[in-house]
Amino acid sequence: MLPPRGVYAVRARVAGNLTKYRAVMNLGNRPTFTSNGIDSLEVHLLDFEADLYDQKLWVSDMVWLRNETAFPDAAALRAQITEDVARARAVL
Repeated sequence: MLPPRGVYAVRARVAGNLTKYRAVMNLGNRPTFTSNGIDSLEVHLLDFEADLYDQKLWVSDMVWLRNETAFPDAAALRAQITEDVARARAVL
């Protein structure tokens, strides 16, 4: 079962690592860049530097931040992401 489309503050744990990292998660179809209607799930770990491709990731402690939104351009999306990260840091 998936939560509604949108942006969430979450805690994430990488397989083999007991540390829970603060993160921002987006669930939706990326309406600013695509219109194919296919949903994706993206998780950005805050203050974390490593390659996570092909790694299992557990997500918990979800806090809804905002609805999925189409922005007029990449600059507007970047500005919103900066706000999303700040809010995630504040609530986690």
